[in-house]
Amino acid sequence: MTSKFRRVAAVPLLALVAWLARAAGNSPPTIEVSPPNPTAGQAARIQDLDADAPDGRFWSFGDGQSSRSVSDSHRWTEPGIYTVRLTASGSSAESTVVVSPADTLRLNAAHPFEVTVEAYDPDTGAATSGRAFAQNDRYGFFGFPEITGDPESPEVNVKIVEAGWAGHYWVFYGSLTSLDFTLTVRDVATGQVQIYQKQGTPPCGGFDTDSFPFIPTPTPGASRSIEQAWTTDRMPVVRVPDRPGSGTHVVRRGVGSPTKIATATPTPHGPSPTRTHTPLPNSTPTITPTPTITPTPTITPTSTITPTPTITPTPTITPTPGPGFIILQVVSWQWDFWADFNGGPCPLTSPYSPCTAVPKPNPPLTEITLQAGKTYTLWMLNRDGSDVTQNHEFNGIPALGLPDKILAQGQTRGPFTFTPMTPGDYTFNCKNTSCGDATQHEGMIGIFHVVP
Repeated sequence: MTSKFRRVAAVPLLALVAWLARAAGNSPPTIEVSPPNPTAGQAARIQDLDADAPDGRFWSFGDGQSSRSVSDSHRWTEPGIYTVRLTASGSSAESTVVVSPADTLRLNAAHPFEVTVEAYDPDTGAATSGRAFAQNDRYGFFGFPEITGDPESPEVNVKIVEAGWAGHYWVFYGSLTSLDFTLTVRDVATGQVQIYQKQGTPPCGGFDTDSFPFIPTPTPGASRSIEQAWTTDRMPVVRVPDRPGSGTHVVRRGVGSPTKIATATPTPHGPSPTRTHTPLPNSTPTITPTPTITPTPTITPTSTITPTPTITPTPTITPTPGPGFIILQVVSWQWDFWADFNGGPCPLTSPYSPCTAVPKPNPPLTEITLQAGKTYTLWMLNRDGSDVTQNHEFNGIPALGLPDKILAQGQTRGPFTFTPMTPGDYTFNCKNTSCGDATQHEGMIGIFHVVP
């Protein structure tokens, strides 16, 4: 009886001794956040680099959310500074994460730069801010979902590297788009701003190796805290002069290439007005003839330039946040989307203009991204030829308020109005089994991505 008890008790005792010995020798957990500079709403992978650590981890992400996984994917919904804390094996570690606004890319943590991009709608000319996605500390890209309909398609790439040996920080930028855009780069430490423009449809890129002087990273004691830099050095709104730039120094780097607009950081010198009072007192009478220049007020007719406020009609572009208009078309066992996210309506005959085809990043999977809280109108069209007699059946998505509908050859069903409220992925397919199992319809599977 005694020996049996000892044999049973020995196992947990040995395990406890081994765990204590291991815990005593364990180094503190190590946190890795990838990318280390996420933007609001961007997923970041967070993991403990100590793969041998025992279970019992507890993550705190600084925004009220927590997890017990070995590694996790987390999204901070608001910009700010967050402390990620990991507790494991009786010890803990912390890491500070700076989350930028969704339209701002923050690169080079040792000497941070903030980057934003505005693209111009080719139909309306309206400017829209890019959606930023950090990839690592030196590199990231921007998408323009309001124009392209694809939230994570890389349209403009940006990389900033330290070239201390050359005495500057180097800015590289490239476009994977035919859109015109304006790229703004700001040195957080100095406030210096450089603006680059791409005009014309050919995709192109460029680099700038002489605008931002290299500043060695200060010692920890001499540098400002991340909190100070965040609260005092946010990127201001930089308005670019009407394209092409007027009254600015423009340097073109080749035909069709982006344009660099040098924005001199030494803005108007304050002392200059005081110099108007420095003329010698005895010479001021000689200046009195200058009243003859008073006719220059006749130049006041230049105020006729004030009609430029007629550009204010651009607010008529504000209706762009209106309802989205979507066409789901089937032809030859293939779902295809056509959409005008600015409201449509679009005629239900090809080519459906102003609706445009939504690209498929993962063919044959049909994908479309919608915005939570926005209202959409959906039409379903069967545009099969007369030689295709089988019906197609959209399986419906109750969570989005979309019904299950059968589409016969040449049939149009709709409109269906819905407003997705919960972010997530919602799949759909064709339920018609007259031509085989639904999963065998090679192009008739799809997904709605609903983003915040």
